[in-house]
Amino acid sequence: MPLKVKKVNRGLEVFFKAPTDMTTSAVSGSFGRVYLGVIMTANGHMEIETEANLLEFAAGSLDYSAAERNRISRNSSGEVEAHVESAEAEDLTFAIAADGQLSINGEPTDGYFNDTADFAAFGESNGEDETEAGFSQTLFVKLPAATPNLANKRYRVMFLDTEFRGKAWRLTNTRFDSVLTWTSNTAGTAALSQSTLVKANMGAQIVSGVIGASDRAVTAQIAANGAATLNIADPNGALRLKGYWNATASYGIFTTGYIPTGETVPQSAGLAVLVEIPD
Repeated sequence: MPLKVKKVNRGLEVFFKAPTDMTTSAVSGSFGRVYLGVIMTANGHMEIETEANLLEFAAGSLDYSAAERNRISRNSSGEVEAHVESAEAEDLTFAIAADGQLSINGEPTDGYFNDTADFAAFGESNGEDETEAGFSQTLFVKLPAATPNLANKRYRVMFLDTEFRGKAWRLTNTRFDSVLTWTSNTAGTAALSQSTLVKANMGAQIVSGVIGASDRAVTAQIAANGAATLNIADPNGALRLKGYWNATASYGIFTTGYIPTGETVPQSAGLAVLVEIPD
């Protein structure tokens, strides 16, 4: 039976060891980036977007490739839109402080690299006033030199995904016992257990629910640089995860988006992290 609650929190938190004497030269090579941004306005408009793209760090220069952007929005009348767009490529400069903090074009960011300079995370917020507020989360991961081998590996699946349904919205997250098992680099099975939060409108109560565990077929395309697209099937479509594996395929970072059967544009937006479960 659904449970009605007044307040609840969901999040995707990342912890890593911080450096103490990092330099700009420590960060180099090819990285994959995933991003989630949310904007809300006082008049009831809400917008969520995700991006995935490649980054190339070299001697203080940053080549920021064109990003695929998936964007969903709804206005106060409940009109929902979903789009696939492209964000422009950019040539930037960067610097790294001793504690791993990243600066872009001379401006410090809220992003930090870990002590091995192969992962970074950002958490930013803006416009927290009476008219508009927004927040975003960004993850970078250093890419492998060759196609990772996923066969017979098992991964913990953690994601947050939001969908608009008219004036209503639904947030879905996996529970801790959700696992993806690969049989090869292109196929596997996901045993997913999920929780949901639903609001009929912005002023309505929050209704929580549980989607019971079920096995779902997974197909994948994995490039030589670790870029990957995963499709987790269900009877009405598939949840697409698009992102990147790290150099050893011990974890991967992805955007999420549900694509109904017969359509090509994701109707939801979120982030996912897959972490290998050791034997």
